[in-house]
Amino acid sequence: HSLTVNWFVGDLAHIPIQDASMDMILDIFSPANYQEFQRVLQKNGLLIKVIPNSQHLQEIRGIVADKLTNTNYSNHK
Repeated sequence: HSLTVNWFVGDLAHIPIQDASMDMILDIFSPANYQEFQRVLQKNGLLIKVIPNSQHLQEIRGIVADKLTNTNYSNHK
C-alpha cells in the first residue's frame, strides 16, 4: 500500500491543520506544543519527538570543528 506524506513548516501556536486529521506527527528539534499535537492527531495518532542530546551531530561537528572555531568570539558580554 502507499502512504501519503505531507511535509511542511507551520506555526506551533496554531498548526494549520484540521482537528483529528493526522495519523502521525514528526517533530524534529523544535519546541513542542502538545496541546496542538493532540488537537490535530487522530484518536490513535502517533507523535515522534526528536530531541538532540550531547552526541547530536557528533560526526559532523568533528569534521568541521576546526573550520568553525573563532577564537575572537564569545557569547558572554
